[in-house]
Amino acid sequence: MEASPLESASHTHRDAPWLRNPWVVGLAGLILSVLFTQQHNARSMTLFDWRFFLDFVGQQPFQSRVLPFALASGISSVHRLNSTGIDRLFQFTDVLSTFTAFFLVWKLACRLFDDTRVIALSMALFWWQMWVTFVFSWVHNYYYPYDPISIAFIASALWGIVTGWAFRWLLLLTVLAMFNRETSVIIAFFYAAWHWPASRQTWRNTLVLIGACIAVKLTISQALGAYGEMVSLYHVPGFLRLYYNFSFLSLQPRFLHTLNVLFVFGGAWALLPWRTADARLKRMLWCLAPYALGMSVVGNLSELRIFGEFIPLMALLVASKFVAPARPAPGGQPGSPATA
Repeated sequence: MEASPLESASHTHRDAPWLRNPWVVGLAGLILSVLFTQQHNARSMTLFDWRFFLDFVGQQPFQSRVLPFALASGISSVHRLNSTGIDRLFQFTDVLSTFTAFFLVWKLACRLFDDTRVIALSMALFWWQMWVTFVFSWVHNYYYPYDPISIAFIASALWGIVTGWAFRWLLLLTVLAMFNRETSVIIAFFYAAWHWPASRQTWRNTLVLIGACIAVKLTISQALGAYGEMVSLYHVPGFLRLYYNFSFLSLQPRFLHTLNVLFVFGGAWALLPWRTADARLKRMLWCLAPYALGMSVVGNLSELRIFGEFIPLMALLVASKFVAPARPAPGGQPGSPATA
């Protein structure tokens, strides 16, 4: 199997035990998650009255991300939620999801790297990307309750892939993530990239994951009766998103705001370490190319939140530019397939 190209790190950089203390990191992460959620809600533009979504009569394709609305609807059936109650519920899920994503990024950094500088940098990069994407970005900065949940699902999937979860658990996680947001199909490609070159079992597992994602998407479409409304190719009527996303090339002042896409990941993409980073993480990042291509057709690239699923991976990958060798995956075989 392909080994990590990272060079050995000096032991002089392993003297920050608090960085490996889950209670210290957890408390700090919880405080930061609360502060982040408050600012996320304060700085974002809410497009919808979420009460309509709880009745599953909201606008498509947003309504098709059913998980947070099903959760709120279930709670409201027991204890009636008004608009304020719904907002508080979503703020709670935002805090929980953000904390989960951060904590798992920390755990992944501790597992993959020996150097505490990398662990600290991974944590810092995670928060930098989150704040730039959901707070500081000034273009199409809308609020949707499924965004933080999606990042938590992806971070959980990365943890499961790296630590070698039994495949059935990764499949279950992927199905749940797809009910939250259809872009969770990226989990299947992360799985294949981590285990590359793929064995026959890896190919089978990858196809099962993709098939499950398609089945969930079709089930939601059937249940909501919204086959023709699940994807919008137009930024505004008659103006294709594909043209809109590259309209800054015209140099017309009214389109220069689309240059916001250059600030995706907080600009961390400019530090991508193609020569020194962990090879398995780099393979995962190649999934960003088809993802961005697809999003250029159906989404607004300047709306940085659409790249949120890659924030945990980008934090780990960029941090690995400056640090120690990756540890072997369970069983001593880097990238070994998970148990079926």
